[in-house]
Amino acid sequence: MRKLQEILEKIKPQTKSKWEWQILPELKMPVWVVKGNQSGKVLAISAGVHGCEYVGIAAVKRAFESLDADKISGMILFFPLINAAGFYQGKKQIMPLDEERKNLNRIFPGKRDGTLAERLAHRLEEQLYPEIDFLLDLHGGDIDEDMQDLLFFSENVSKTVRDVAENIASCMPIPYRLCSQAENGFYSRAAKMGTPALLLEIGSGGKFCDEEVIRCLECIEVAQRALGIVQGEVSVNQEQKCSQRTEYVFAASDGFWHRMAKAGDRVKKGDVLGEIKSLEDVLLQRVIAKFDGVVWYGQTGFGVSSQTHLLAYGAEE
Repeated sequence: MRKLQEILEKIKPQTKSKWEWQILPELKMPVWVVKGNQSGKVLAISAGVHGCEYVGIAAVKRAFESLDADKISGMILFFPLINAAGFYQGKKQIMPLDEERKNLNRIFPGKRDGTLAERLAHRLEEQLYPEIDFLLDLHGGDIDEDMQDLLFFSENVSKTVRDVAENIASCMPIPYRLCSQAENGFYSRAAKMGTPALLLEIGSGGKFCDEEVIRCLECIEVAQRALGIVQGEVSVNQEQKCSQRTEYVFAASDGFWHRMAKAGDRVKKGDVLGEIKSLEDVLLQRVIAKFDGVVWYGQTGFGVSSQTHLLAYGAEE
């Protein structure tokens, strides 16, 4: 298998290309590249880590098609389908080709000799992160998720990495940016290893519309301008709010989920956000807000299993 570095070095300036990267012996990944007429930053834009989160996938296709290699500096790497099998098979979150059907976004840094998903995570860290200056990982609400548009940046990283990511996030047309302590995802591991990165959430319920795709494209444009890849100024979104505190709630048991707050709702301390009941309507779990805040996202499915991610809400600051 050829190293990504070797492949990128052979790409000629002022070109657009599409090819398949043999990232593992049994797995090829589509990569689309736009290389400008001058040296500059390298931006990676990924979509389809989760196969049923469609806004980012649609946006990547449009973004690549719209770019003129003669008018950019540096290089943009598009990864339209990180988890292609998950997309084509309509499998939420997991990688269906993985022996244990793992969630790629929960297993970084992976393992050199692990399952397919673990080896893919290891390979991405080993081959991709050193070649890029910024990673924008595109996500959205899965088929059973109600999602508020959000940006995540990593907290437990160097100040330089955090500042670069947060400064770019603050210019995007998204209402909230969240400080995250996660370290086992695609973007968060990149940040931990020294590459500034953001995770962008747009869309809900495994659906997408033109308005959402356009909003995602606007965020991509902000990243390109902020990095000097395309010409143009960026300005801080004065209406965007930052949250340093998020509460993640999981199901204590199998049951019937009755949600009482949806994404974007403002809630008060003591509000009931949802309940899990048994088949016979016995109350098994009641979710009560611990503080005033906003619901970031939530589970829309009626039936849930133990440890299902029910919802997340956070404090506005």
